[in-house]
Amino acid sequence: MKRKILLYILSVPIMLFLSLLLVSCPSQISEDILLQAKDETGPVITITSPQDGSPYSTVVEVSGTATDRASENGDMGGIKSVYYEVLATTIKGEIFCSGDGFFCFDFSTSGLSGSLVVKINAIDWNENSGSASITLIDTDSDIPSFTATAENHKITLNWDPVPLAESYTLYYTTNNSYPNIGQGGTNGFVRNNVLPGEMLTADEDGNPIQNGSMHILQLMANLPDGYEDAWSGFVKVVPLSRLSLAPVVSTNKCGQVSLWWKEIAINEYEVWRSKLQDEEVFFNLTGTISENSYTDKTAEDGKNFYYRVKPSSCSSVDSFSVPGQTSPTIDKVTGTYDTGLTSTSGVDIKVEADNTYAYIADYYGKSMTILNISNPATPMLESDIVFPNYPASPGYDVILPTDVVVAEYNSKDYAFVTDRYCGLQIVDISNPASPVLEKQVNIIYYPTNDCRIQGNYVYLAARGTDTEPLPWHGCGWLQVVDLDEVMADGMDQYLVHSETPTGTGEYQEITCYIDDHSVWGLDVEGDFAYLACDDAGIKIIDISVPAGVTDASLIDSCDTPGNAHAVDVGGSYAYVADYSEGLQVIDINPAHTGTYLTIVGSCKTQNVARDVCLVYPYAYIADCFGGVATVDVSDPTDPTIFYTYSTPGSALDVVFDGDYIYVADSDRGFHIIDDSESFIKPAYLGSHESETLMALDVDVAGDYAYVADGRTGLQIIDINEDHVEYLSVIGFCETPGKLSDFNYWSTLSNYGFGVDVVGDYAFFADRVEGLQVIDVNPDHTETYLTIIGSAETPGQAWDVEVYGDYAFVANWDAGLEIIDVSNPNDPVLKAEVRTSCYSRHVHLEGNLAYLAGNSMDLEIIDISDPLNPIHLSSCLTLGSSWDVDTSGDYAYVCCGWKGGPSELQILDVSDPLSPVLVYSMPLNAYGLVFDVDIAGDYAYVATGESAAYYSYLLVIDITDPVRPRVRGSYRNQSGSEYEITYYSRALKLVGDHVYKTDLVYLLKDFRIERKDKPE
Repeated sequence: MKRKILLYILSVPIMLFLSLLLVSCPSQISEDILLQAKDETGPVITITSPQDGSPYSTVVEVSGTATDRASENGDMGGIKSVYYEVLATTIKGEIFCSGDGFFCFDFSTSGLSGSLVVKINAIDWNENSGSASITLIDTDSDIPSFTATAENHKITLNWDPVPLAESYTLYYTTNNSYPNIGQGGTNGFVRNNVLPGEMLTADEDGNPIQNGSMHILQLMANLPDGYEDAWSGFVKVVPLSRLSLAPVVSTNKCGQVSLWWKEIAINEYEVWRSKLQDEEVFFNLTGTISENSYTDKTAEDGKNFYYRVKPSSCSSVDSFSVPGQTSPTIDKVTGTYDTGLTSTSGVDIKVEADNTYAYIADYYGKSMTILNISNPATPMLESDIVFPNYPASPGYDVILPTDVVVAEYNSKDYAFVTDRYCGLQIVDISNPASPVLEKQVNIIYYPTNDCRIQGNYVYLAARGTDTEPLPWHGCGWLQVVDLDEVMADGMDQYLVHSETPTGTGEYQEITCYIDDHSVWGLDVEGDFAYLACDDAGIKIIDISVPAGVTDASLIDSCDTPGNAHAVDVGGSYAYVADYSEGLQVIDINPAHTGTYLTIVGSCKTQNVARDVCLVYPYAYIADCFGGVATVDVSDPTDPTIFYTYSTPGSALDVVFDGDYIYVADSDRGFHIIDDSESFIKPAYLGSHESETLMALDVDVAGDYAYVADGRTGLQIIDINEDHVEYLSVIGFCETPGKLSDFNYWSTLSNYGFGVDVVGDYAFFADRVEGLQVIDVNPDHTETYLTIIGSAETPGQAWDVEVYGDYAFVANWDAGLEIIDVSNPNDPVLKAEVRTSCYSRHVHLEGNLAYLAGNSMDLEIIDISDPLNPIHLSSCLTLGSSWDVDTSGDYAYVCCGWKGGPSELQILDVSDPLSPVLVYSMPLNAYGLVFDVDIAGDYAYVATGESAAYYSYLLVIDITDPVRPRVRGSYRNQSGSEYEITYYSRALKLVGDHVYKTDLVYLLKDFRIERKDKPE
């Protein structure tokens, strides 16, 4: 009503004006006068060049059009004047327009800086005005478009023409210095009259362009008199062959790939990585680095990656791609104890009638810690003992424990602790809650690394001092300590030093000298001691008469390819932890081979083998940063890594007892690994990947996977096993709810797209566009995918599940929507249930619908009558609930939020009116938990963590719902090429396959395989 009144009021003066004209004019009003009275439209100005936001150079040329229309019916008016001005300057002037309104003018920017606003004004024949403006950006270069592209022995020049330029001159150097010949200096070469697109293949002296050298170039545009010449900035390029920087893969380890490449005359490189050799989409993994080597610690376990190297920001040439592969690991740490110290160096286990204890040597803690590990999941501190320094060892009086061995002597339990500098600590552990240091044996200048007890003798691996000019520098020893003599003496501390005892506290030393080689470890079997002698391999000492062990007791040796750090003997073989060369198996039975010691088998581990524990048919290897490798040695000639357990620190010592592996993990404390059962290893088969997609849900029917993609809509992928290595998209359908722009975390947490396939139709939860019904049967339509029906929903459709004639939609803030889809061409909303949570996911089980939501609730709804659903109960969960699945009387809910705790919560829903939380399984180590699918005794869980750029497929044993256990995992890991790349948003289990989406990974296919230990 107000608008009509306003128009009426405005029309009064116009009508009055026309009436006066009629009264005052004796003749009829001319058409020009009427047109002028009606013309209130100003000129239209369009600036075609340069674009708004462009950089400006020495001379700016502006072009465009100025047009005018006199009236709405298209009568042409006319432009009276056009002029321009550069705001906040004195630059301005008139503009000449051609008959069709085209104009072009230029002005000099000499003396100007900062952003410039160029405004053009026009006035038409009726004094109406119009204007347009652009903003131009200041740069350090007058010719910002100047580029130089380096290739193999050549450089190609390009730039946009500079207005008024009469010619161009290039100044450049080839030795990583800046040219200044154009400014009156003498450094560099000059080339006149160069043209855009010109290629340099030789310098002005005729020398060919050299690969691997830094060229620095600058371009000058020669302008007419009255204008200052225009200069580009300096451009750096390095011509290269693609062979120049091709990296060498020096190590393939657990969770990492190490590279190095040829050094050239620059110190700025970039490492680029891809997942397929022929894929053009390589991403910058490192940014700019100065070294010519790099270790990729974000590589996915067990998969090939491809690497290229290029100079940083000074060349478009990258190297050929080179493959590198990590090795698979399994994270099955059952219990952990953080000693709070910086190096847990050794461990041994004592099983008693009622309890099991772990004895841990703490290097920098100068102590031994005793843990009660009767419950392996929760190691408990029993006691600890800090060792006093030796008073009688000048310069070497600090205790630094290296290893611990528990043994019985004279019907009493002792812990024998070797010491980095001084010898041996003997601790009475008859009462683990109150250990007593009984004796200290000070073996001056002999750092001890390992020991074994046989009868009444202690055999010590002694490394020799590190420091000159002290005696025995750089050598190694087998030191034998007679316990009967030491324990019978009344002194608490003993010196093993002189050849002839001088009194109480000193006695004859018993040693076997190993020339110029450290002794890191040993084992004792019968009449022989087997010494791990660093770069000298294995040596065998005759200890049949312990008191008579001398240098003459060395009876044989076998060099190993690496550095022998530990040895364990079983049967006719010695198993050697050979540092960088992994495990070496040595035949020590002369009846088997012609020589006494022969290497018969070997197996490289992922990192460096520091310790070995033989429990036939397995050898457990403490593999430093590679964790613990379990090697099948049932065939000594062909030892094979059965699997590898990852540990967070550096595994230095390993012991196996019963069903558990016990690991001294250096600065990350002590770990217990459950090795009692078979495990499930998801075997990666193939994937379809694209960084432009955003896969949020997946369903599988027959040979096809149907993926809800937030960027495009519905994708269909061929998952026939014959094609599994390279899964391909064979059909798609753009849906109206697709996202045009997003960031990954916002999309992940605030948007949902879901799909459920029933028969020939895909039911698609399309966010704000509600439910879409898509015909996926090629026989029904001319195109492969066609939307045939849709239904609006009041909220945002996140997920959908179809049962019978109804589609149940998790509808974000609108709760649960029930839609009749008996006629797929005309779905109709029939009922809804408002809930307290923001509904993300819906799961149907019998007559119940379970809703997982954003506001920490699990909702249970009775849908036995779909037209009259009844809300039964809500149950508070931890953080956001992402997904829910059920099995029997239990519901499994994925819970957590970014930066907070993450759990799989298990609820007893046998009474849907009163669900009860029975167990919360922390999964923080795996990141956020997004999706769960139950099959039999296992829950398959998809997780992801943005900070570390990885995601997991977890296999959790739920045989006992109140004691779930992780039984297997597969980790995807990569660099930070995308904001949040590796969140596993959805998975679907079909038979023995798991199909998983990882946002930018449209689909990954895994086969679930159970691996049982060989008998």
